[in-house]
Amino acid sequence: MAYDGQGSSVSWRGTAIGGVLSISGPTGSTTMIETTLMETSSGVPTLAKTFMADVTDYGTVTITRQGTGHINETTKTLGTLSVTASGSASAWSCDAYLMGNSTSISAGAIIITTYVFKLTGRIA
Repeated sequence: MAYDGQGSSVSWRGTAIGGVLSISGPTGSTTMIETTLMETSSGVPTLAKTFMADVTDYGTVTITRQGTGHINETTKTLGTLSVTASGSASAWSCDAYLMGNSTSISAGAIIITTYVFKLTGRIA
């Protein structure tokens, strides 16, 4: 069975995260700032709102992996998260904080760990 993240390579703070099952994100977005000035042109008021883009929040990345071992770090730790997606030339990196992780062990002793990273700064 193939998984979404199979063949992808992920590292954080220089440590490879193996057994990647899935990668979700970045979930970022850019909000808009209203810049409308209530002025008139030749005595006629402006009738349309104007906007400009705010800074981009690249959001979070969630990585789910299978296998023993895990990132041996506490939450709120800053490091570089690097991702190379499987089956493509798509690769990116960004500074990120480890926001949390959770591990579950199912029947058959299959260990699944999920990491959530908050991206900070620009994606390169």
